[in-house]
Amino acid sequence: MNNEVENKEQQEAIRKAAEQLSDIASLDELANLIQTNYIEFSVNKENFRVKVPTLKERLETKEARSKKFYECLSKGFKPRELLIKDLKNIGIDIIKMQQEVEKYNTEINNYRLQLAPLSEEKQRARIRELIIDSMTKRAEVGMKVETYLEECLEHQIDLFANYYLVYLILEKQDKEEWKRYFNSYDEFLACQKGELLGKATYYVTLINYGYDK
Repeated sequence: MNNEVENKEQQEAIRKAAEQLSDIASLDELANLIQTNYIEFSVNKENFRVKVPTLKERLETKEARSKKFYECLSKGFKPRELLIKDLKNIGIDIIKMQQEVEKYNTEINNYRLQLAPLSEEKQRARIRELIIDSMTKRAEVGMKVETYLEECLEHQIDLFANYYLVYLILEKQDKEEWKRYFNSYDEFLACQKGELLGKATYYVTLINYGYDK
């Protein structure tokens, strides 16, 4: 198996699991799950947890991230700004697409303000349809932007750093004891448990929110 973070099948499995979680949880809700610096969760009746990384773990991740940066440069990954310019030269305007996303955000917020004072169900249903329509269009454009930019240097580095943290801080409960789940980063890359990786990656992203990468 190719031991690279760019493993497409693994990334797709992780993305799908993370999307399912993001549909039912908000940052505020998940923040409430953090007790004593841990988020606990279960997969197939097995208990897992991720923890706030220690200074040592953050420094190790930062060092690995730096090495990955030069590796990605040597492989030809372009910085986001340069990739956006190259895409525009072939007729793909990422800036315009990002502006579209913001336009739909504004529409959705305005519709929600209109919805709040309404009591008549037909009027509320009409506004809800408009909200759903704008959310659908926003998602379509947003997914295109994400697809076009997933090969940029910054995306590859951020993705790697999150994965590396999962390798470092994911633990599994063994009776009354918690044990580190992965013994090496290669073992993480070889893991085919999409639901576990998706949940762990999603929670690591949240629990690591605000820390310098």
